[in-house]
Amino acid sequence: MAERAYGGHIRGPALAAQIAGRLVRNPIVIALVVGLGFSLLGVRVPGFIGEPVNLLAASSVAVSLFVIGGTLSGLTLRAIDARLVPVVVGKLLLHPLAVWMALAIAASVGFVLSDQSLAHAMVLMAAMPTMGIYPILAQRYGQQNSAALAMFVMTGVSFFSISAFLWLLESAPPV
Repeated sequence: MAERAYGGHIRGPALAAQIAGRLVRNPIVIALVVGLGFSLLGVRVPGFIGEPVNLLAASSVAVSLFVIGGTLSGLTLRAIDARLVPVVVGKLLLHPLAVWMALAIAASVGFVLSDQSLAHAMVLMAAMPTMGIYPILAQRYGQQNSAALAMFVMTGVSFFSISAFLWLLESAPPV
């Protein structure tokens, strides 16, 4: 959706081709495909490559929080407006409800999870606020401020929404 909005006036197959081209060149997608390929082939990454990658991975959370904090420091609470409501409601309520419904539909057609705690974990993971990389990914589209604010609001509101889902999962019949 972001690529479509960013695409401007292009529509139809040309837009699909443009989006596919951007995805193929996206470093995150490339890394996922290469990592999956290495894993499937059983290739072990040599230590001189793996150690620096692990070091960067370990520091990525701190760097992400630094970027988010820097973005938020330039904004005021007045910047929180109605545009954030669908994002926050979608992530904290609709996403976990969609997972819950998908589990219920799967159970109704015979695909039942043997361990109910796995279903609970799936719903609770969906109820968590967005990842710290969210504002960084939104930077490409000039939406880093909105994304940082949405993440800030989601984190605060998630205390209540996660508590509500914990209560619902405890009192609801198994899916």
